Amino acid sequence: MPKLPASTSTALATAPKRPSTGTLDERLAAAQPSERLVLLVDVSASMGAEYGDTGSRLDAAKAAINSFLDACDRRTSSVGLLSFSDNPRLLTAPTATYAIVKVAADRLHDERGTELAPALYSAMDHAPTRLILLSDGMPMDKSLALAAVKAVATKAIPIDTIYIGDDEQGEAFMRQVANATGGHFTTAHSAASLTKSLVQLEARNRLRLTHST
Repeated sequence: MPKLPASTSTALATAPKRPSTGTLDERLAAAQPSERLVLLVDVSASMGAEYGDTGSRLDAAKAAINSFLDACDRRTSSVGLLSFSDNPRLLTAPTATYAIVKVAADRLHDERGTELAPALYSAMDHAPTRLILLSDGMPMDKSLALAAVKAVATKAIPIDTIYIGDDEQGEAFMRQVANATGGHFTTAHSAASLTKSLVQLEARNRLRLTHST
């Protein structure tokens, strides 16, 4: 093997060492948004009900999600979308490419039941730091749903809830979910208040992130 010229060897020996930038995992983690949000959207049949003069409850949810994403900061938050009816359906994993989430939200359509428990367990598979639940009523199996809520709470993951139904029982349940996990509860009585509530959640979240740094 040929020897390097003396001048080259000396330069290599005396060159200042580059500071360590950490392991590959650490560098990848630093490049990712610190907040991983998953929106859980109820697409049961009742979400097709009229909601004021702006279309259905689900139409209002789609519009609110778009406004929410416009308010989010892709540098700090990745957002995923999961719909649930009889079964959960992950439409997109948490991503900072919000255009993908908007396209997925626009394709939401009402289906049948309201099985919340499987949806919560499915959302947990994607390492969220926070969940946001939009729903208009009681789950089909309340005991299973509360067991899933308890599992989320043991991971110290808050569930923010926005209730868009019209009965006290469903409203009380959604409040219970938020209280059990340290989340924030809101009732939205119109499409405008739903959008406002969802955008305000992002404002609260951004303020929390600012105070934690």
